[in-house]
Amino acid sequence: MTSQMGGPGFTSLLQACGLLLLTATVQAAPPERVEASSETSIVIELPAQQSSGCSAEVGLSWVQARSEALIDGEVAVQECEAAFGEVPITLRWRDADGARHSVQHVERWARSAGGVLTFETRYALPENAELYSVRPRSVSCTCGEPEAAPAD
Repeated sequence: MTSQMGGPGFTSLLQACGLLLLTATVQAAPPERVEASSETSIVIELPAQQSSGCSAEVGLSWVQARSEALIDGEVAVQECEAAFGEVPITLRWRDADGARHSVQHVERWARSAGGVLTFETRYALPENAELYSVRPRSVSCTCGEPEAAPAD
């Protein structure tokens, strides 16, 4: 059962009460399709990086003289004439009780012309130590002249 508003009797009743009946036909609008897109581009300019790295080969020979380690070393670089860097050197020894110990020293090196750079160094050992290993660790190498240390 359906009821319907309106009709001649209903309209006259509304008019008698001082009301106005408005009728409207609402037609649904076709659905709209809204598309949105956004694109953001960020450009970061990095300064050009100059590759100044090089590879260095290190050779060491050593001997224990009482409570000192006497070390002779060579540094060879192929990529550039002038170069500088650091080579960590690890010393390992046993004490009188047989306990193992190690210490690392860093040697800085620099050369201004090609060829093999040689160096000699001495490190103190504890009394009654037995030196059993001296090894270079990862050597650093940079082509060019080292920067001067800032004055204090």
